[in-house]
Amino acid sequence: MLHKRNIVPILASDFKFDAAITQRFTGKLAELPRYNALNAPHDYFEEALERLRMRFLNLPVSVMIAVTPATDVKLVAAKQAEIENLQRASVERLSASEHYARGIDRQNLQDIDGAIADFSAAIQLEPRYANAYLMRSSAYLEKKDFKNAIADITTVIHLSPKNVKAHYARGIILRDNGEFALALADFKRYLELTKDEPVSDTRFEVEFQVYQLTKKLGLQ
Repeated sequence: MLHKRNIVPILASDFKFDAAITQRFTGKLAELPRYNALNAPHDYFEEALERLRMRFLNLPVSVMIAVTPATDVKLVAAKQAEIENLQRASVERLSASEHYARGIDRQNLQDIDGAIADFSAAIQLEPRYANAYLMRSSAYLEKKDFKNAIADITTVIHLSPKNVKAHYARGIILRDNGEFALALADFKRYLELTKDEPVSDTRFEVEFQVYQLTKKLGLQ
């Protein structure tokens, strides 16, 4: 019996088969742009996959299902459990990412409490989600909640000690709250971490902050 497959390319995040991409396709991949593709916007990715399933993949199939041999039952059960655990973990990561993305949208719309709630949900699902802590810190800043803002940025630095954004942000908050020595330490750490990177406006700003704080603290 000849079996055929439905091939439905999924185009995510406004991806297009332009010339720069298709010229790299070889062999059977060169035929891929000729298939009808399904656009799947990030915000509606699950709905797009449901449409794909209902429109293209739910065709009736007449097959005979073979019974699993008794000698393989335990192995099959173990594999099923392994797959279920992987799927459960994937759902949690996806949910954390969705909360994070919605938190950014809410913060852009000045729904600060809603943004904090979403970033907190992302952190609850994925406790080492450094970017969620960083964004929640920025939301706390908009509420002038400096204590929680610093706590979140400090968590980011514990999770990712070389996160230059976190050192810069914490330095600014500490400086604005009169913690000049601690701010100076963060700014110096920022300069150390970025010493091999191209010169930027932020680096110039941090160098100036180091100069001013050093002078203010009488360390020159």
